[in-house]
Amino acid sequence: MLRNRMGLSDTRQLNKTWLACAFGNEACRRGVSTRSVRLGRLPEKLRIAHGDGSWARRLGQLARVELLILDDWGMQPLTGYLLTTLVE
Repeated sequence: MLRNRMGLSDTRQLNKTWLACAFGNEACRRGVSTRSVRLGRLPEKLRIAHGDGSWARRLGQLARVELLILDDWGMQPLTGYLLTTLVE
């Protein structure tokens, strides 16, 4: 169940990735399961998962973590495929 959401956004390069990693690091130290994913690479990885039959397992891995860090949000336009996948 998703209880809290936080977004870091700014048009300038202000180390948002570094800050997100710091949050993830602290979460790990506190025993929170954490995973960081770059959105630029996610569609390709998910297409491969469709092809090799590991789609359900891959989505399950992402859904089970307590803190999911989605990095590089907004670096490229979100396609219908990626939007549908993120909602799923």
